[in-house]
Amino acid sequence: MLEVNLTLAFHDSEVRVVEPDGLSLTVKFSAASVHRSNGPLRMHAEAGYAQSVEMRFSTARWDGPAAECVGRLSEGSVVADGKAQSLIALPYSSKGPVKATLQFSNGSLLSIEAESLVCLCTDDPKFVEAFRC
Repeated sequence: MLEVNLTLAFHDSEVRVVEPDGLSLTVKFSAASVHRSNGPLRMHAEAGYAQSVEMRFSTARWDGPAAECVGRLSEGSVVADGKAQSLIALPYSSKGPVKATLQFSNGSLLSIEAESLVCLCTDDPKFVEAFRC
């Protein structure tokens, strides 16, 4: 049986809301761009899905207008263990401090530093496109 891998691609994902809560920050995606592949290689996606996803940053510090950080992302990345990633496996849980940058198509920029990050799918995927010929 082949392993199914899900990967969050920041580019073209849609953020519904950014919710500060004390020292935590949650980024809720209404339609995250999620790629699905069978087998061990996450880089060779076979299909694309729109899916609700939550990124939960704990003990977080952020810079940017949280209320204006909504809509389509033009790019984004997470830096964990000294490695920058524009695609992250789902589900995801950092093993230490993280930095994240989310650039919105409306011009807003959100920069986050946190002690940890958990990223989870919160609903069923909706098929968008096939990448294989």
